[in-house]
Amino acid sequence: MYRMTTPGGGLVAIDHLDGRIIVLLAREPRIGVLEMSRRLGV
Repeated sequence: MYRMTTPGGGLVAIDHLDGRIIVLLAREPRIGVLEMSRRLGV
């Protein structure tokens, strides 16, 4: 599980796939949905 901090300072747990999506989009913000799904294997 990944944990994210909310604007109010609380913590929210997100699943592994959501965490991987966020990391990939942070690294490559212009990536398309099809390419993202190919790289993540979904």
